[in-house]
Amino acid sequence: MATISKANAVWNGKRNGNGTYEAGTGTFKGTYSAATRFESKPGSNPEELLAAAHAACLSMALAFALDKAGTPATRIATSARCTMD
Repeated sequence: MATISKANAVWNGKRNGNGTYEAGTGTFKGTYSAATRFESKPGSNPEELLAAAHAACLSMALAFALDKAGTPATRIATSARCTMD
């Protein structure tokens, strides 16, 4: 059975505008802008969300595999980087 996850994003204005994003469940939301995405200004950006998703997925997959192998983990910490070039 497929799992469907949803999220929403809104962009307001032109290049110097701003945007908001929110998980479909409402468990997280934030803002972003061209400056936070392309100019390394403080704040969130879409690539940061991709990196977080990859880190979370890898941690969960490793925990499942270790548990299946009979060596369950008590804690897994994963860091991920997403580079936009």
